Amino acid sequence: MAESYPGYQAGAGAPKPNNNIVWAIVSLAMGVLCSGLCGIPFGIASLVFSLQVDNKWNMGDFAGAEESARKAKLWGMIGVIVSAVLLVVLTIMYVVLIAAATTVPDFTTTTIR
Repeated sequence: MAESYPGYQAGAGAPKPNNNIVWAIVSLAMGVLCSGLCGIPFGIASLVFSLQVDNKWNMGDFAGAEESARKAKLWGMIGVIVSAVLLVVLTIMYVVLIAAATTVPDFTTTTIR
């Protein structure tokens, strides 16, 4: 249980949470490269929350810093997953379309009756 005496800070002894900026960058990169820009909103949300972590921690808002770190990781993971799923779907679509385009029937051997 937290002590409440003058000079005590709730998160002062705890290490600063990871800002999860790697998730934000990977989500943005996959959003641009893999899925036709669909993952970018998730990457931007992740980036915004990851940039809030250090500021909140330095201002003494330790709970807010931990919450921003959690949200940055969540939005980054969502962005990566959405981009990966869209990449798989688009790859399957392209393979099917290419296969369909290369199997055009040959009408030169048919006879007219």
